Amino acid sequence: MEETVQVLFDEGALVRDGNAMRLTRPLGELKIPPTVQGILAARIDRLPADAKELLQTLAIIGREFSLSLIRAMVAKSDDELNRLLNDLQLGEFIYEQPAVGDTKYIFKHALTQEMAYNSVLIERRQQLHGRIGAAIESLYTTLIEDHLDELAHHYGRSGNVRKALEYYERAGRQAAQRSAYTDAIRALSAALELLKRLPESPERDRQELGLQTTLGPVLVITEGWTAPETERVYLRAQELAETGGTAAQRFLLLIGLFGMDFAAGRLPEARERLEQVRTLVSRQPEPEFLLELQHFDWALALSSGELGAAQRHVEDGLAFCQAQPGSVRVTLYTADHPAVCVHAWGAIVFWMRGYPEKARRHLDHAASSAHEIGHSASVIFALVNRAMFHQIAREVTPALEAAEASITMAEEEGVALLDSWARVARGWALAHLRQAEQGVAQIREGLAMTSASGAELWRTYHLAQLAEACGKAGRVDEGLEAIAKALDVVQEQGERWWEAEILRLRGELLLKRNPPELADAQTSFQQAIEIARQQGAKSLELRATMSLARLLDKQGKRDQARAMLAEIYNWFTEGFDTADLKDARALLDELSA
Repeated sequence: MEETVQVLFDEGALVRDGNAMRLTRPLGELKIPPTVQGILAARIDRLPADAKELLQTLAIIGREFSLSLIRAMVAKSDDELNRLLNDLQLGEFIYEQPAVGDTKYIFKHALTQEMAYNSVLIERRQQLHGRIGAAIESLYTTLIEDHLDELAHHYGRSGNVRKALEYYERAGRQAAQRSAYTDAIRALSAALELLKRLPESPERDRQELGLQTTLGPVLVITEGWTAPETERVYLRAQELAETGGTAAQRFLLLIGLFGMDFAAGRLPEARERLEQVRTLVSRQPEPEFLLELQHFDWALALSSGELGAAQRHVEDGLAFCQAQPGSVRVTLYTADHPAVCVHAWGAIVFWMRGYPEKARRHLDHAASSAHEIGHSASVIFALVNRAMFHQIAREVTPALEAAEASITMAEEEGVALLDSWARVARGWALAHLRQAEQGVAQIREGLAMTSASGAELWRTYHLAQLAEACGKAGRVDEGLEAIAKALDVVQEQGERWWEAEILRLRGELLLKRNPPELADAQTSFQQAIEIARQQGAKSLELRATMSLARLLDKQGKRDQARAMLAEIYNWFTEGFDTADLKDARALLDELSA
């Protein structure tokens, strides 16, 4: 409607008459294009030649543009340029924008810019894009990092492949550093497409390797380690690395391949990949490489149930971060920053080892470190691990709150794997808040999300949460089926960190059968205690001992139950206000009555 009125004014068919307006010709004689595009094209064609040329140049620059850039592009005096800009504003093609310093303008409508852009011949468009790119480089020499997207856009449309490639790559790296993952994928993918236009050469292969190993970690965050897109990137990088590459590129490749195996739950294969990483780091002991190596060491040790080794690696990582503060910054290596993970997974390690207060301090440090670093994926990682920690510590309401906050953030950022883990934690909490059916459904949804992505890491732990929720819902057989699947994964993939609790839950579910299977339940509890002792998992040993003590008490073996529970309870030196230790104290009092 606005443009229709404007075209009537332009044609003189509509004029102002005092405070009113009137038509100068009958309606039947008016010729108005039937579409807004047609109206805009007609209005642009009626502009004087110099105003039309300026409008087209502005359209090539973009939806918004600064006066300094216009001056660099248009060879006119300031008075003449100001007159033309005023005419375009009076015609309501552009508006002046409030701005500090340089004057800014914007097209009134995006469609106006589009029509003006399309009215320029392709060859002239390319020339203008090239000139605009050069003008931006000249104007913003010291602020070039603030204009990478613009430069990539203009050089990309100018036909200058090498310049476009340079700026798309820089823009992609910058976006990844700023956690703008969608922008990073767009820019890096555009660079890879442009690279295909260059002739084959070792230099092109090295440049592609750099792009692929930069894109890989971004896809890890948005799609997951095991997504087909991520796998294609790392396998292509593996091909390219056969002919060379820098130490950083080879390192990025190896940890990407490690991550694919690790996230897929293939722990033996991940261990082999980790040795390749270790070999490279021994030759190139860069601080960031060393920190990432420790990162993988504690992650693999924890997942494998090697808790003593995991604790040592965590402590080494903490010492390294304190000694090498410069290495603790955002990296493009992994989805979560090691300075965050060392506290987040360190909290789980120390809880399992029987130090709940120390664990809680690490949990708080994980969140503060993530926010300090300013890495959004690490913030989500810390939050999801908070939900899991509260679940492990049997703190229902905090687990639910952290899980729901994690889901919201993970959905906003598109971090699928952490989203699925948070849903499992939320389902467990709901099951313990007398919403067992809803909890079971939520856990199954989370498990389906991880399976769809091919991620199997910590599936044993998540199946255990499903088994426990099924028990709350009275679905004992379904719970035992989940336990059987978890134990199969333990045997096939060596993911043993939650094995003792899986066996304890198996015993608890067997006791819920009708009639209860007492002998098998007792065997499960005894196996859980033995495995927890072998792993040094004191908190899980305490929990399994409580289950066995209750069963022995029912069998009339109270003295035996009290003695074994007192032994493990007296080992603890902290955390007596936690759920497990309070339950253990109450059970000891009951057995001593």
